[in-house]
Amino acid sequence: MSTNYSLTSIFCDDIRHEINGKMSLMGIYSGDMYVPDFPITLPKICAFFELRSPLNIPSSTDVRLTVIKGTEKINSITLTIPPTNTESISPHGKPFAYFRTLGGMEFPSMTFAEPVLIEVVAEVDGQSIIGGRLWVSKFPQGVEAGSPTPTKKSNKRS
Repeated sequence: MSTNYSLTSIFCDDIRHEINGKMSLMGIYSGDMYVPDFPITLPKICAFFELRSPLNIPSSTDVRLTVIKGTEKINSITLTIPPTNTESISPHGKPFAYFRTLGGMEFPSMTFAEPVLIEVVAEVDGQSIIGGRLWVSKFPQGVEAGSPTPTKKSNKRS
């Protein structure tokens, strides 16, 4: 059965749950994490996710979210998406566009022995959906820890 699910994930240093119901993400990574050397153990790394599900799901659907470091599955959770319908009206009077599930996973004391790719993957209705990836590697040669990340030079002429 083909479905219209989407998954987004953001890797960060911390997920803070605020008193007013908001979540704040601290130290967001843009897809690359540079470390001074391997092996290295980080105090904590987090993966925040947003799963969007289509409306009109006639029965509950299980979605398995897995965080993978290289070839190692480091955590999996199963989310049960309840049946939904397009008749659902939001508190502001407009129909919902999709059903949304937010959450996060925290990994204290994660060790990296070598450069590695971390990714969040959802399995639903026989499909694999990649939500986000983080490439952990050593600082590029000539760049010191704490320095700005090198940027690619543009070939544009002014």
